[in-house]
Amino acid sequence: MGIGENYRVLALHQSNGYNSTMIQLRNALSTWGTPEFNASLKAELENLGVDQLPLQQGLTYSSFALDKDLSVIIMSSAQNTDTLSVKAGIFYSGVIAGCSCADDPSPH
Repeated sequence: MGIGENYRVLALHQSNGYNSTMIQLRNALSTWGTPEFNASLKAELENLGVDQLPLQQGLTYSSFALDKDLSVIIMSSAQNTDTLSVKAGIFYSGVIAGCSCADDPSPH
């Protein structure tokens, strides 16, 4: 049996050491083991955006993560005994908030 037959939910597990959250990726799970899996997972992750993905924590040179031009690349996926492991790259932009620029996301 494949992962999709054993499990009802493919989830993105996030933990910062204090809190832990799970994001369910049902569309991607339904395509596991098919040629459509990578495209399905990519689309589902891109639709989550900055509100659900831990993008803010990954910023180095800016202070505010943006949803604009969010892109996901699925690098590899593998089925283990009871889990599905996926290595993905998530590319996104950020801005330095509070700079009084035209695109400044700071609340007014």
